[in-house]
This record gives sequence, C-alpha cells and structure tokens, in this order.
Amino acid sequence: MSFTQLLVTSLKLLVTSLTLASLMTSTKQSVSSIINFECINSDKGYATIAVSPSGKQTNNLIHWNFSVFADSFSSQQQCQEVTKRLNLIVANHGKKMSDLLLTTDFINGKEVICWVYDFKYTCKGDGSNLLFVIPSAQDPKIVLRQLFDIPDDLLSVDVPLRYAPIYLKLGATIESQLAELDNVNSTSLIEVTSEVKNPTDKLAIYDSTIDESIQKNALQITVRIFTKLGAGSGIIIKRQGQTYTVLTNAHVADGSSDQQYTILTGDGQSHPARRKTLSNFKGIDLALVEFISDIDYEVAVLRNSEITIGEQVYAVGFPNYIYNSKGSIETFDWGLKAFHITTGTLEMLMSEPSLPEGYKMGYTNEVEVGMSGGPVLDSKGQVIGLNGRGKYPIQGIEIFALTDGTYPSPELFHKMNALSWAIPISLFQEGTKISGSLTDIKTQSVQPSSIPTIDSFTAVFNWVRYKLLGFRDFGTGKR
Repeated sequence: MSFTQLLVTSLKLLVTSLTLASLMTSTKQSVSSIINFECINSDKGYATIAVSPSGKQTNNLIHWNFSVFADSFSSQQQCQEVTKRLNLIVANHGKKMSDLLLTTDFINGKEVICWVYDFKYTCKGDGSNLLFVIPSAQDPKIVLRQLFDIPDDLLSVDVPLRYAPIYLKLGATIESQLAELDNVNSTSLIEVTSEVKNPTDKLAIYDSTIDESIQKNALQITVRIFTKLGAGSGIIIKRQGQTYTVLTNAHVADGSSDQQYTILTGDGQSHPARRKTLSNFKGIDLALVEFISDIDYEVAVLRNSEITIGEQVYAVGFPNYIYNSKGSIETFDWGLKAFHITTGTLEMLMSEPSLPEGYKMGYTNEVEVGMSGGPVLDSKGQVIGLNGRGKYPIQGIEIFALTDGTYPSPELFHKMNALSWAIPISLFQEGTKISGSLTDIKTQSVQPSSIPTIDSFTAVFNWVRYKLLGFRDFGTGKR
C-alpha cells in the first residue's frame, strides 16, 4: 500500500472514529449547535466558512483552489471532507472556540496541518489530530497565508525555537468575525479563565534560587526582539558611539521580511532596529540587529576560553508564552515581566560532524519558544552560546541529521533529544576574527571551575515521560 493510500485510509478511520465518538457522547452539548462549518462554492472557488446560530457567515476561512494538494482529491472533495472534520472536532471537544488553533509540522516527510487547542501541543505522530496533508513540502508560513484568509495579527508565527511549529488562530478569527456580526462576546460552551493576569509594571521578577547578580547582568545584556511575526531574544555585544549591535538567531531576524524590528532593552525602553549584514557565517543560524540610543547599556562579555562538560549554565530570554493548568498565556505586552532564566548543566559538546547551522552545545536547561537568540551564560555571567533549539522536537530523529549526512546512533539520539541546543559563541568569535569586523567586542578568559559531571537521571526521566505521554510538554520546556 502506498503512503498516499495509507494516509487516505487513516483519515477515513479518523473521521469514522470521531463520528462514533460523537454518537457515544450524546450527553455532551454540541458546539456545532452554536458554530457550524460549511463548504460553499464562492466566487473564488470552494471555501470553508463558519456560520453563526443566526445564520451570519464569516469570510472565507479556507480556500480550496490552492495547488499544493494531492491531485487525487478535487477542490470540492477537499472542502467537504475537511469541513466535516472541523465540525466533528468542535462537536467532541467542549473547549472555548477562540482556543482552536491550526498548526503545521512534518509527519513522515510530509507537510501536514493539524488542529490543537493549546500552543503547547502540535501534530501527533499517530495522526490523530491531523486535518489534512500537503503532499509537496512547502514553507509553512507561505502555505498558511495562501490557504487562509486570516489577518497577520492572528497568524501566530511566533519566532520559534528552531524546528518548532507555527500556529494559526482560527478560532479567534471566527469568534472575532461572528462577535461583530451577532453582537456576542463569545461562542464558548466552557469559559476558561486565566490563573495569571498580565503584569503592568516594568520590573522583572528574579528567581530566588539564582544568584541575583547573575540575573541582573543577564537582564542588562539580553533584549527582546519584536518582529512582524512574533518575538525572540538577543544579546547586546557591542557599542560604537550611540549604535548598539545585538547578536541573535537568523531564524529570529527572519521574522521580519523588511528587516525592521523593535528592541526592548533591560530598562523597559523600546527602540527601532534594523538588520545588519553578517558575513562569514553562511549556514550558521546567526544574525545581527542594530539600534541607536544615547542611553548607556551594558555590553555582554563573550568568553574566549574553552568550556567543559559539567559546567553550570544559565539560559536566558523572553518566552512568548507561560503555561498553567488552564492553558497558555501570551507575554507580548508584559514588558520585562517576561524575562526568564533557567539553570542547568552543559552535557554535550559536538565537534564535526555536528548538528546543522552551528548547533554544537547541548545543555539540560529548559528553553521556551521566544528564548531563541538569548544568551547561554556561564557561572560568571559570560556568554558561551545562543539558545536556538529546544528539547524533544516532534520531528524526532529526522532533524538530528548530522553535517556529514549521517544520523546519531539510537543511544546517542535519545541523549541528544533530551537536551536543548545552542550555538557556541566561539563560532561567532572565529567568524569575526576572519572578517576583521566587529572589533572591540568584550571578551574574557576564565579558568573553568571544578564541577562534577551531571547525573543523567533527569534526561532519561524526561525522555521516558515523553515516550509514555506521546507529546511534548511545552509548559516545562519539553520541545
């Protein structure tokens, strides 16, 4: 049986199982009695829409004349089948409509779009939350924009950790449009109230378990980078006159196609910024951003001595979400309250072959979405790397292909999978020496302190939990 035939069979089984579940839960009030999805033949071709109880219709939500779908399905068949699945999804999950999200990922090498009700989830390997498949691999951002008639502010392509998924706020779009049409505030059956309110003050909260001097230094040298599509983190590495240079990940800077950004500094001030050309780093996930200010900001010290396995390290940045028992809460308007620092231990240092894009440093710290580009600090507060890849990526071993085209052994993969990954600052230092650019960057040599080798129990425990639960726990940084 071909992959396409297997996939079609799996999807039919999924629809059948959802239908049976609908019949078995007759005591549950159906969301579809409030919101119903319909397939219509519009002036732009077949499209999926949402209809309110009073019969008011949203704009076209999904356009089915897009060329990336399998030829074996007509636009009408695609529209009817996925519309049916959407109705089954909302009928069997008594959740708030605004929480309905679509997300993209790869399963068996195929780009797929799945449904979830929380940012901490993504496509499941067994296909149980699969909505449809895009046979030819596409850029997820392009696919979502071409498929969905959704405003950019509801396309949550938050600057992710490398290989993290992106999300489209389908439910929020529906709720917003129908609220305007029907003058209602919510289409919810179950109201979910947040346990945490957005802070309004600009003071960062420090972790009482971490040396306050480390945290204060980390806050001064770490910035939040707001892009057109989300937010990431960065490090102030140089000042020349009133021009500050920030080092971050390329996948953070790529969040603004016009290369314009807003920088939030450690004093709570915002500054317009632009991308700076970075040479000699082809294939490395690094980028530079510049902003101008007459305020005296701290510049990071980059460590230029060797780092060793077992050293205590701190991962720093601004997560885009926090998680509690009720779900996820965005932090984009939290100011410095979103500042976050985690402790851990350096567990792996890879030579060649290594992971692509410069990721050679594995550490046990939890790294959340939005912390990409933020610093990894040693026990003296000096920069030894940049965050960029989190734990437990859903693609599994496929994205652990090494630079020579080989894959790690199963034993090594399990160890690597349980670690966050950073780009060593030494790669950046070596590149700037070659180009002769960015002189006067602060560096310092240190003698590594004697620290015992890490107990691997935590990494093994997290891996076992991941395998048993079958999903990544974003709320605790399991990526």
